[in-house]
Amino acid sequence: MESGFAPVIISIIGGVLLFVIIFVVVFRLTAGLTNAGRAFLNALKDGDSPSAYEMLTEELKFKIGSLSAFQKMLIDSGIDPASWFLNKRKIGFSGKGLLTGFVTMKTGVRMRLILNLNKINGEWRIDTFRFLIK
Repeated sequence: MESGFAPVIISIIGGVLLFVIIFVVVFRLTAGLTNAGRAFLNALKDGDSPSAYEMLTEELKFKIGSLSAFQKMLIDSGIDPASWFLNKRKIGFSGKGLLTGFVTMKTGVRMRLILNLNKINGEWRIDTFRFLIK
């Protein structure tokens, strides 16, 4: 009877090990994406809008127009993060990535966050960002 449990235990251990390996691989593959998103949010939190602006793709900078337009947009929209939680990360094969989560502004307002990033010359850049009131 004990010999019947051995294959079950080996299968369970194998399944857990496979899950851990997949989790570690996914986590490592998305680390650069997540670091770029956190750097952007940290710059906004620290009031360093010039650094946050430099993390944008050239296309998004062109759409916004200028650093001063970016700063005005942040102020007018009440974008002043205090803390955040990123709960989804996704990388496509075409060098595009997605981060979503929740941001609490310094005013206490909680917003849903969507960041689309592009990998350009090996570096993740913010291509679009949306802060949505829950």
